[in-house]
Amino acid sequence: MEALSAGADISMIGQFGVGSYSAYLVADKVTVHSKHNDDEQYVWESSAGGSFTIKPDHREPMGRETKIILHLKVIRKNSVKKCMELFEELAEDKENFKKFYEQFSKNLKLGVHEDYSTNHKKIADLIRFHTSASGENQVIFMTEPIDEYVVQQLKEYDGKQLVSVTKEGLELPEDDGETKKRESDKAKFEGLCKIIKDILDFALQQTSPTLGGQQGQQNISIVASTVGISQSGIFAVTVERPL
Repeated sequence: MEALSAGADISMIGQFGVGSYSAYLVADKVTVHSKHNDDEQYVWESSAGGSFTIKPDHREPMGRETKIILHLKVIRKNSVKKCMELFEELAEDKENFKKFYEQFSKNLKLGVHEDYSTNHKKIADLIRFHTSASGENQVIFMTEPIDEYVVQQLKEYDGKQLVSVTKEGLELPEDDGETKKRESDKAKFEGLCKIIKDILDFALQQTSPTLGGQQGQQNISIVASTVGISQSGIFAVTVERPL
């Protein structure tokens, strides 16, 4: 509008803006550093999403010039692809991969979320956990806070559902006799479960006392909702019952 008021050639207005969009054919972000003799130094940045930012540029002062930086799509894509190939190759050497994993395991786990749409399955193949196998059952031991977040993102691996025993909705195989016994115990201890929930409700939100039998005992465990984060502590009330 200022240019129009000053009598500028209207045919030239917007020429730079329209032409600059050709940069987004090869880049997903464009950064422009500029400095005028009579003004401060500024940086303009846009990801072609219909918006941009302009803010003072506190980097090393420039002369009267403009610097344009293109963040190229192809280079980043190929760099990620090459890294994935190197990781997969390194994973074949267990000893060296163990050293690598000790240093960068958290970065790989974060990658499951940050690169979910493209490489999360490949990254999942690189993640390692200690496990305990017994027959057809396998328990995954998670010792870092980020582990639970990773499994929530994956949901399944190699066709197997990943289920946390600290979340509600856990279903284990049982015969008719065990089902009837569990339903009977559920009704029997309903009052106790309610008392426990009322006592802990002030500190633990979206939790539920749940019955689960094991080795001649009836355990009342505190579990989190399926969409929440499990509690950092373990709460359980154990009621002895005859075998």
